[in-house]
Amino acid sequence: MLFTGATAGSFLRRGSAYPSSIILLNWVIALVFSSLSFLYLFLPVCLLLYFIIPKIAYKNAVLLVMSLLFYAWGEPKWIIVMLLMAFVDYFAG
Repeated sequence: MLFTGATAGSFLRRGSAYPSSIILLNWVIALVFSSLSFLYLFLPVCLLLYFIIPKIAYKNAVLLVMSLLFYAWGEPKWIIVMLLMAFVDYFAG
């Protein structure tokens, strides 16, 4: 996370010590399950794509890509390890 001083609560408070542009930047950068960026950006896009796509195989691919995107958003250096483990688990199963 680039800026840790602002929270979702301070985004809505008047008279905050942080400039609104920094708070808005933090709102977009932070992606945890309880963040506004997850609830209003990531989750709706994921659900929209999931329910628009007709075939179950493509729906599973969308969920795989979106979950990898979610985890890569937080720490992109571990995405290779996650992909490797997904392939190992898939072929071992």
